[in-house]
Amino acid sequence: MSAKGFLARLGIGKESSFGTAVAITQLLPFTSESLSLEKDKLDDPILRGTAGRYLAETVRSRVSGSFEANLTFGGAFDPIFAAALGSQTSDTTALTETFDLAEDINTSLTIAIDKQTSIHEFAGCKINQLTISSDGSVLTASVDVLGKSRARNGVNTATEFDAATGYGVRIKHPDIVFKVNGVAVNIASFTLTLNNNLTVIEENAVEPTAIERNGKREVSLSFELARYTTDTYSQNFENDTEFSVEISAANGSDSLTITLPKVVVTNASQPVGGAEIIKQSIDCICLADSTNKEMQIVRAY
Repeated sequence: MSAKGFLARLGIGKESSFGTAVAITQLLPFTSESLSLEKDKLDDPILRGTAGRYLAETVRSRVSGSFEANLTFGGAFDPIFAAALGSQTSDTTALTETFDLAEDINTSLTIAIDKQTSIHEFAGCKINQLTISSDGSVLTASVDVLGKSRARNGVNTATEFDAATGYGVRIKHPDIVFKVNGVAVNIASFTLTLNNNLTVIEENAVEPTAIERNGKREVSLSFELARYTTDTYSQNFENDTEFSVEISAANGSDSLTITLPKVVVTNASQPVGGAEIIKQSIDCICLADSTNKEMQIVRAY
């Protein structure tokens, strides 16, 4: 009997040492994944007096790919936020987890996927790009990773999937409050992307010896207004006006707040698509403020 995608499960665990796989502790409500093992092969260069080919040797291997999951309230995405932004601070008095951008990305994850036939375990995974978006229905997290190695089964078992912490309540678009300079704005959709600009370090080993930042990080934001009713964003674009954006959602005592302290518009378009209401799309980049932070995520519980 073949493996079925609707029975698949994805779990993550925070590693103590880069590339050393750990048991998963948290399930994520994922919708798709494309993680895979890549190999660089050294073809057989020897002249044998024959047209036949012989087995090529593996000289390099690495993991790459992505997965997509519905964003939830609660702590399911804490390891993802910590690995993507680089810094996590816990305050047990205020009941908050704060995730800040760090110069270096030192947190690595083990990502395991139960495909029924076997469990595919990816170790030494660092998040190269995190995209949080909403198309008007649910909030989605798209996670692009670079990793060290893959094993089938490895340290993870199906029993560990059964024992891992569950998903939490999904965050829906009507749950969010989108504020510009502290004033709530109704938006139709948004996409927030953190690009860490990581690269695989390949030295005297087949597998990567490290995965490190290869340049400046970039935080970008785009959002769409269902109706073109103001020239504010066009003026901001023309004048390079800086403003702040806050995206928040709450469910009882659980809340998630994303703060972008300094945003500038790179494009504001109001195309006429025909005899219909004119929409407006705004593209932005986020700049570091006085604390060197382009974004911050705070989860309260």
